[in-house]
Amino acid sequence: MNHFVGVYGHGIDIANESLQLSRVFPAPSDEVWEHSLPQRFYLRAGGPQTSLWFSQWEGVRVLFKAEIYNRAELAQESGIESYAPDDWFAALYRKHGLDLVRRLRGKFCGIVLDESRDHCYLLTDQSPIMQLYYSIRGSKCYFSSSLQALSSLEGLSFSIDPEAVFQYVQSQVIPAPLTMYKEVRKLKPGQFMELSRSAAKESCYWDLVYRPGTGRRESECAKELLDRLDVAVTRTLKYDDLPVGAFLSGGLDSSTVAGFLSRKKYPSKVFSIGFAENGYDEMEFATASAQHFGNEHYCYYVTPSDVAETAPRVAEASAEPFGNSSVIPTYLCSRLASQHGVTVLLAGDGGDELFGGNSRYTLESVYQLYLGLPKLLRRGVVEPLVCLMPEENTFCSKAKKFITRASWSPLERYHAYSLFDEEFRGECFSPGFDKATRELPFFENWNRYYLGADAADHINRVLYADMKIVISDNDIRKVLLGSSMANIDVRFPLLDVDLVEFSLRLPPEMKVDRWKLRPFYRKAMQGFLSDKTLKKGKAGFGLPFSRWIKKYKNLRGLVYDVLLDPRTTERGYFSKGFFEKLIRKHEQDDTPYYGDNIWIYFMLEMWHRKHYDSLIPSET
Repeated sequence: MNHFVGVYGHGIDIANESLQLSRVFPAPSDEVWEHSLPQRFYLRAGGPQTSLWFSQWEGVRVLFKAEIYNRAELAQESGIESYAPDDWFAALYRKHGLDLVRRLRGKFCGIVLDESRDHCYLLTDQSPIMQLYYSIRGSKCYFSSSLQALSSLEGLSFSIDPEAVFQYVQSQVIPAPLTMYKEVRKLKPGQFMELSRSAAKESCYWDLVYRPGTGRRESECAKELLDRLDVAVTRTLKYDDLPVGAFLSGGLDSSTVAGFLSRKKYPSKVFSIGFAENGYDEMEFATASAQHFGNEHYCYYVTPSDVAETAPRVAEASAEPFGNSSVIPTYLCSRLASQHGVTVLLAGDGGDELFGGNSRYTLESVYQLYLGLPKLLRRGVVEPLVCLMPEENTFCSKAKKFITRASWSPLERYHAYSLFDEEFRGECFSPGFDKATRELPFFENWNRYYLGADAADHINRVLYADMKIVISDNDIRKVLLGSSMANIDVRFPLLDVDLVEFSLRLPPEMKVDRWKLRPFYRKAMQGFLSDKTLKKGKAGFGLPFSRWIKKYKNLRGLVYDVLLDPRTTERGYFSKGFFEKLIRKHEQDDTPYYGDNIWIYFMLEMWHRKHYDSLIPSET
């Protein structure tokens, strides 16, 4: 795997840093780039050159791990098309400064060393698809495109961050800027860090700014959407001539990507995952979409044995604990693509968060409709009647829950979908860990993004928070982790910056109405997507893990043996007897709620065993 590791600071010992950084490139066959400036900067980069770009020009050194899809257009526009690849990035920086980052389309992370200003910049892309990690130690800043590489540096110690564990249990991921280690942070989407002689300063070079336009006809917006989708897919294909296919769940977004791919490469290969489990299998929709576009369609049905075999491998491949079980079907789908000669897959992630495709968005609209009723009618008639209804009736139970949640704030309703709440917190954590994290508020990152969004309405604030966490910290990480295990490169055309910025200009009512998800998008795609696809509800590559650990002994044995092992509780996070209670509740419950929680804790412990335990010095 290609990556880079470096250190920036004043008074550094180049010989000592060289020894440290050399440890992360043990394979003698790797091509290693080494660059240093005495007392200030040292960098090593290794792996295949195809996505590592080192460039230097007039006192500027630039190293990017990148796939830049608009490189030729930028070179022509900036008048540097004749420059050699070794000069290109640095010459672009000399011409545009850090504004060059806003102009890039693709995925990247990297560093810019400007010797004239004695500054070093750490950068990552707008989503971010590629991540950059850093650790500030006194007057030095260590940085890397790989968390594993950074944690392998000789002489640096790393300890678990309780806040990261707390965030993981809440959200099944560790959101930026946190990492699992106290001493390491990662850049957030569209962010850069400026390192100088005196300080380290984080800044944002790009963000989602919602400025809904007015006066444009819907037909004009629909045409622009189709044009921008076409450009977004085309950009990913022009980068190289590798064999390309697409993930296909059968939903709106994967079908859109598969459709535009078939326009460029016919017939194109698409890959789907199925489950022999009622309520989870979406293969009929994927098949309908593939037939509609004339794709070569390849399918694989996931089994419980696949999960038992793959889960330990996922933990080993994860830089940090990752609790989204959909990573397993993502890996199996990627492996299927590799078996059929594909090395690049296009993914449809992002469409729901750009155009309003999650059911909780419409539900909030229903709450707003209810709250718009006269208060006398709500409190004097509707609510007293609902309170008189019998609890055992399913409709009555749902009505009472709706009335209760209507009294909450939009933020409280937003978090009601979480697997974790205050009651669960009291049962879950050990006294010591609970004390250490008691002052940490619930969903701090979500609330910060929601309240800090540059948007005037609730829908766009929710979309903003979801883009920052659901997409950046969860969905992208899931796809990249699963695909990397199969040596597949993934590109995300729906996260093309120009397409994203187009979505920011759409009025919220075009994204979500009171009864329908993505009304504008569905209407715009009529005649392009099949009718079956347009009528399909939201699903994805969800894994029936909760059912399977009840039904299949081998999978249940693997998971329960880990959770009930004394080593797991001895880490100090969880209270004694917690996992026994969780398992009993799961066995008595028909919903996936407790099973999904079991998976999250199982993967946390597996990550410790595969990664963190090896960092702890042996006592013998």
